[in-house]
Amino acid sequence: ASSSSSLDSSSSSALVGFEDLANLSEDTDFTFLGKLFVISIAASYAVKYGELLFDLPFDADAAPVAALAFIIIPSLLNCAKWSARSKGSGAFDMF
Repeated sequence: ASSSSSLDSSSSSALVGFEDLANLSEDTDFTFLGKLFVISIAASYAVKYGELLFDLPFDADAAPVAALAFIIIPSLLNCAKWSARSKGSGAFDMF
Protein backbone atom coordinates (compact mmCIF):
# COMPACT_ATOMS: atom_id res chain seq x y z
CA ALA A 1 0.00 0.00 0.00
CA SER A 2 2.90 2.36 0.69
CA SER A 3 4.39 1.95 -2.80
CA SER A 4 0.99 2.63 -4.33
CA SER A 5 0.58 5.83 -2.31
CA SER A 6 4.08 7.03 -3.22
CA LEU A 7 3.35 6.23 -6.86
CA ASP A 8 0.10 8.19 -6.72
CA SER A 9 1.78 11.21 -5.16
CA SER A 10 4.68 11.17 -7.62
CA SER A 11 2.50 10.65 -10.69
CA SER A 12 0.30 13.59 -9.79
CA SER A 13 3.24 15.96 -10.16
CA ALA A 14 4.98 14.10 -12.99
CA LEU A 15 3.81 13.37 -16.50
CA VAL A 16 1.72 10.23 -16.91
CA GLY A 17 3.01 7.25 -18.86
CA PHE A 18 1.46 3.95 -19.87
CA GLU A 19 2.61 2.32 -16.65
CA ASP A 20 0.49 4.79 -14.68
CA LEU A 21 -2.75 4.08 -16.52
CA ALA A 22 -3.53 0.66 -15.07
CA ASN A 23 -2.28 -1.81 -12.52
CA LEU A 24 -1.13 -4.60 -14.83
CA SER A 25 0.03 -6.79 -11.93
CA GLU A 26 -3.61 -7.64 -11.18
CA ASP A 27 -4.21 -9.02 -14.69
CA THR A 28 -3.85 -12.67 -15.53
CA ASP A 29 -1.80 -13.64 -18.56
CA PHE A 30 -4.92 -14.14 -20.68
CA THR A 31 -6.50 -10.80 -19.77
CA PHE A 32 -3.22 -9.00 -20.42
CA LEU A 33 -2.88 -10.67 -23.83
CA GLY A 34 -6.51 -9.87 -24.59
CA LYS A 35 -6.00 -6.19 -23.74
CA LEU A 36 -2.80 -6.14 -25.78
CA PHE A 37 -4.58 -7.71 -28.76
CA VAL A 38 -7.50 -5.26 -28.66
CA ILE A 39 -5.22 -2.24 -28.30
CA SER A 40 -3.01 -3.47 -31.15
CA ILE A 41 -5.99 -3.97 -33.47
CA ALA A 42 -7.43 -0.54 -32.60
CA ALA A 43 -4.08 1.21 -33.08
CA SER A 44 -3.40 -0.51 -36.41
CA TYR A 45 -6.88 0.42 -37.66
CA ALA A 46 -6.37 4.04 -36.58
CA VAL A 47 -2.98 4.22 -38.30
CA LYS A 48 -4.18 2.60 -41.52
CA TYR A 49 -7.37 4.59 -42.04
CA GLY A 50 -6.71 7.65 -39.88
CA GLU A 51 -4.23 9.12 -42.30
CA LEU A 52 -7.01 9.59 -44.82
CA LEU A 53 -8.65 12.13 -42.51
CA PHE A 54 -5.69 14.51 -42.82
CA ASP A 55 -3.87 16.08 -45.75
CA LEU A 56 -0.55 15.81 -43.92
CA PRO A 57 0.65 12.53 -45.51
CA PHE A 58 -0.04 13.91 -48.97
CA ASP A 59 1.63 17.31 -48.47
CA ALA A 60 5.26 17.11 -49.56
CA ASP A 61 6.27 20.32 -47.76
CA ALA A 62 4.81 19.48 -44.35
CA ALA A 63 5.69 15.77 -44.23
CA PRO A 64 9.36 16.11 -43.13
CA VAL A 65 8.46 18.59 -40.39
CA ALA A 66 5.64 16.35 -39.16
CA ALA A 67 7.91 13.30 -39.20
CA LEU A 68 10.46 15.07 -37.02
CA ALA A 69 7.71 16.29 -34.69
CA PHE A 70 6.37 12.73 -34.30
CA ILE A 71 9.83 11.63 -33.17
CA ILE A 72 11.04 14.62 -31.16
CA ILE A 73 7.90 15.55 -29.18
CA PRO A 74 7.27 12.11 -27.58
CA SER A 75 10.99 11.76 -26.85
CA LEU A 76 11.08 15.13 -25.07
CA LEU A 77 7.93 14.28 -23.10
CA ASN A 78 9.47 10.97 -22.04
CA CYS A 79 12.69 12.71 -20.93
CA ALA A 80 10.68 15.26 -18.95
CA LYS A 81 8.64 12.53 -17.27
CA TRP A 82 11.65 10.51 -16.18
CA SER A 83 13.53 13.62 -15.11
CA ALA A 84 10.62 14.64 -12.87
CA ARG A 85 10.35 11.11 -11.47
CA SER A 86 14.04 10.87 -10.70
CA LYS A 87 13.89 14.04 -8.59
CA GLY A 88 11.16 12.63 -6.31
CA SER A 89 11.69 10.04 -3.63
CA GLY A 90 10.05 6.65 -4.12
CA ALA A 91 9.42 7.28 -7.79
CA PHE A 92 10.86 3.96 -8.89
CA ASP A 93 9.09 1.73 -6.36
CA MET A 94 7.06 0.02 -9.06
CA PHE A 95 10.15 -1.62 -10.56
